[in-house]
Amino acid sequence: FRFRAASFGNLLVALPPDRGRTSDRRAAYHDPTLPPRHALLAFGMWLRHVVKADA
Repeated sequence: FRFRAASFGNLLVALPPDRGRTSDRRAAYHDPTLPPRHALLAFGMWLRHVVKADA
């Protein structure tokens, strides 16, 4: 996966992937019945395991 991220010393600025589908982004974004997309889960795992972010 590719994520948009820039590192400035101890600071990481990263843009997560969209939670919903791009075709129906507004309706699906806040729907609690839909699971998050794989890309968003991979982003969270990358932050936790590669970047070692815990906040």
